Amino acid sequence: MGITYSANGRRLPALKGRKGSKKDHNLPDELVFEEANFAWQHGRRVLDETDSLFEQGSEETHQVFKYILGGNTRTPITPEMQGCLHLGTGHFIWLIEMANEHQGVRFEGFGMINPSDLTELPPNVNLTSGDLLKKLPYPNASFDYVNVRCLLTLLPSKQIPFALSEIIRICKTNARIEFLEVDIFIKNAGPYYENCLGNIWRQICKEKDYNPINSAHLTNLLLKRGLVEVNCSRLSIPLGEYGGKVGVMNAKQFIDSSNAIAANLKMTHDEMQEYLLRCVDEFNRHQSYHNAYLICARKG
Repeated sequence: MGITYSANGRRLPALKGRKGSKKDHNLPDELVFEEANFAWQHGRRVLDETDSLFEQGSEETHQVFKYILGGNTRTPITPEMQGCLHLGTGHFIWLIEMANEHQGVRFEGFGMINPSDLTELPPNVNLTSGDLLKKLPYPNASFDYVNVRCLLTLLPSKQIPFALSEIIRICKTNARIEFLEVDIFIKNAGPYYENCLGNIWRQICKEKDYNPINSAHLTNLLLKRGLVEVNCSRLSIPLGEYGGKVGVMNAKQFIDSSNAIAANLKMTHDEMQEYLLRCVDEFNRHQSYHNAYLICARKG
């Protein structure tokens, strides 16, 4: 597909993936291959180089999410929704696009915001920097819609109930809430990744009390807090060229986001790049993927 991943211009080779979900006898006993859920593709031409959702220079994570959702959100934004909150603002692309598409709606972004990251924002966007675990700085029943991105995944398990209570508190009656969370752990990864970087991630998750995300757990947490119409979908995201353009972008995002772990592996930057490229080669062979969980609910 002509995508390069490193400064030396090395191109990731397109390797054929294995079919089916049978266990590979070359892997450790605990690595069991699982079936992915790519139903979100619905016959899309994932190899189409002209897909308008993949604009040159866009943030990969945002574009991958936008692709699997078929847009920025699964929750319809109606004229009655006067206030919308986005938690986990990241690079602000979601806020900017949504505010431009819905100019009559007030959008608020909340998270750990670095002032140097701020760019020119639409007039209907306001940003507030803060820590979700220290109570949200909004009155009760402030918002008609709350969008949460990749927030619960990286909260210690014991702090998730408080975070959910705060999110629900600032919602109006009948407000819509949408979560999109991605499991930290790569499925069907293989031993080259698992025995090195995968092991580092398991150690980090244990130390920080991060638990793997799953649909049943998230659904139960929300139902216990009185939310209704809770609907959870599992959306698998391919990791590598076997998954077409979305797989290539997800692989690039994996490489970019994994560089910070080089210190834990005692590698130089170049050594880390070579290791990550070999991981992606393995992902292609085993048809590896991430699971994303989309949860939509309403406050009764």
